Amino acid sequence: MTSPALHFDGGETSLVAYVRELHGPVDPIGLVAAARRRGAPACYWESADRGLAIGAVGTAWTGTASGPERFRAAATALASLRAGAKVEADCDWLRSPLLLAGFAFADRNPAGAPWRDFAAAHLMLPALCVVRRGERAALVRNVVRGAENSAEWGDLADAAGESHLPRVPPRIVSREAMPSPEVWMSAVGETIAAIRAGELDKVVLARACRLQAEAPFDLEAILRRLSERENGCAIFSFAGGSADFVGATPETLASLHGGELKTVALAGTAPRGATAEHDLRLRAALATSEKERREHELVVRGIRGDLGSLVHSLEVDGPPQVVALRRLHHLRTSLRGRVAPHRGILDIAAALHPSPAVGGYPKDGAATEIERREHFERGWYAGPLGWTDLDGSGELAVGLRSAVVHGRDAWLYAGAGIVRDSDPRAELLETELKLRPMLAALGVGE
Repeated sequence: MTSPALHFDGGETSLVAYVRELHGPVDPIGLVAAARRRGAPACYWESADRGLAIGAVGTAWTGTASGPERFRAAATALASLRAGAKVEADCDWLRSPLLLAGFAFADRNPAGAPWRDFAAAHLMLPALCVVRRGERAALVRNVVRGAENSAEWGDLADAAGESHLPRVPPRIVSREAMPSPEVWMSAVGETIAAIRAGELDKVVLARACRLQAEAPFDLEAILRRLSERENGCAIFSFAGGSADFVGATPETLASLHGGELKTVALAGTAPRGATAEHDLRLRAALATSEKERREHELVVRGIRGDLGSLVHSLEVDGPPQVVALRRLHHLRTSLRGRVAPHRGILDIAAALHPSPAVGGYPKDGAATEIERREHFERGWYAGPLGWTDLDGSGELAVGLRSAVVHGRDAWLYAGAGIVRDSDPRAELLETELKLRPMLAALGVGE
């Protein structure tokens, strides 16, 4: 499918996927990191419960899109790929190749550094994919149109055994807030005024921080720190040219398996306490905070409305639960239902994005306010990303607690939900707390 805004390579395709069980330890992070050091495209995904890890390298097929129909274009391209696919598998738990998918927050192609090589929508079928689920692992090799490249296959497979992990993170030589704290708090104040005037219910405003180090950041070190430390978060890395969008997000946009949909509302934040007793007090205060519960309810309401006719018998858990991450508490509500026939995870993403947790409520008014108040490019920050199989099952998260790493430069992003009772300084503190996981992963303060 091609047009000035939609471009998915190849049109009608002929895919052969070879899936075989692996025996012995596998290291998807090592595979991805080694491929990136060689300049090959590569993506990494690890589920929040650590039950699934995907290391995807090389490109057998890829497609990009922009504009309001980018999710539909991606879903159509996936259907075309599926129609011409043959899978040869000796693995009883993985019967389809996996594609990696990433989308920008806005429907336009991101412009300028550090996003110039990231599209508004990107769907990638890797040449080689290592998948680890629990104690089992599989290797997937994808060949499109019979254009087998044994040299690439051998090089990428050999790269998985390489090791290159620096002991000491590079020293940071400069740090720049984008915008300054004072300018950002002023924007928050103006947004609060608009909400109190009845124009909006909630707006999520983000800010960025740019770091420069004396030596290049190491993707392998970043991913291993995130995987080891950020429990309850999905870990990801997506390549865009010579840059990598990497992070540990606590927010699942949706997961879809066998037609069963699961999604969560995650909104309302409090810090962790310095002691167990202090932590319990903060947890209780979050659970009973009228301001935080109101913000959370807006997200639940938005999700229910967005899913509409896509989901049958949508079930919503009772009162929101407090979940504890390493540095923050959040309010969380789980939702589940059965998706209408012939709908996949990309259709769900089209309906949900941007959720009130990352954009605001109502959607259109919040998007206008974000454009007015934020003076930097979000790119893939707060956009959907994850994986899908050929049948449309898969998992997508929201690209939060994240950074773009490019050589010695890193751009970090964090946001806060603004409602009528928000306090600009408190919201600034919340963004500082949300920056800490990526700062630690980059070695800042260690």
